[in-house]
Amino acid sequence: MVVQEPVAEPVPEKPKLMMYGEIGVLDEAQVRSTFERVWRGPMTDCQKQGGDMISGDTIVRLRVNHGGVVKWAYLKETNLGDRNVEKCILDAVRNTTWPTPEGGEDGIAEQELPFADYADRPPVEWPADKAHSAVAQHASSLSSCRKAVAGSFVATIIVNKNGSVASVGIQQPDETADDAADCMVGVLRKITFPKTGSWPAKVTFDIP
Repeated sequence: MVVQEPVAEPVPEKPKLMMYGEIGVLDEAQVRSTFERVWRGPMTDCQKQGGDMISGDTIVRLRVNHGGVVKWAYLKETNLGDRNVEKCILDAVRNTTWPTPEGGEDGIAEQELPFADYADRPPVEWPADKAHSAVAQHASSLSSCRKAVAGSFVATIIVNKNGSVASVGIQQPDETADDAADCMVGVLRKITFPKTGSWPAKVTFDIP
């Protein structure tokens, strides 16, 4: 008599654990591809809008919801020296559909965007202390612009030969600081700096 050994029943697979939180992950390659598409399109027009004197480096930081829509975006770093160009860049980012995050409701991305210098003769680079005396006279107004916003603001200004301001750009600490940054730009545009000599100058400094 042959005794058959009992056949072991298959062990059921454990269900995969799915983690889902507030912040998910964006596909890096898809994000880079999206930035490249925006870079070749509307951002090219942004630089043309600023003219030959506007160049430098920026880092865009943005938060995208699960539908690929931008919830907020700001320039984590910028030394372009033109708020209008900076806003144009951010508008281009906001008007784009982005990859959807995995494992979370939203995703956060950053990308460096360099703007090449196309001027035959770029502005003269000033050290930060060249602007300190003129800016210090408006410290109270600049401080009032901050309101409840904490963190560092960094301004970059293109100064005309006669010391007037040609354009102002600003680096802000986070996505909540748009109004404070706009207010500071308004104050800085009214400042008269030392005359630059035979050619416009560019200066970057921390806002007190």
